[in-house]
Amino acid sequence: MTTVIVAGENHTIPAGTTGPIKVRYPQDPGGSATWTMDWTPYLKPAGDTIVSSEWDGGGLTVGSPTILAGARQTSLRISGGSDGIDYTVKNTIATAGGDTVVRSFILPICKR
Repeated sequence: MTTVIVAGENHTIPAGTTGPIKVRYPQDPGGSATWTMDWTPYLKPAGDTIVSSEWDGGGLTVGSPTILAGARQTSLRISGGSDGIDYTVKNTIATAGGDTVVRSFILPICKR
């Protein structure tokens, strides 16, 4: 399971999910927000950490990609997009244990 966090709202991607989940609350095309992926449940053994993180905004503007303190979460700032379009945002991490993992979520853009 991986959790996507924005504005205190958690969106859980269950373990074994074969495709991206759609987050519940759309983002305005004129707005921007910091999104965080919490990889803690995936990182096994418990001491494993994230050593690199790459994001693909799927057409959205992305910036400030970061591996957060403790190297168990990643984040980035997302802005832009066109009203009425759903974008797939993808995060690819490499772990100290040698794994490469990809998780995605669908971010709807909707004028509020």
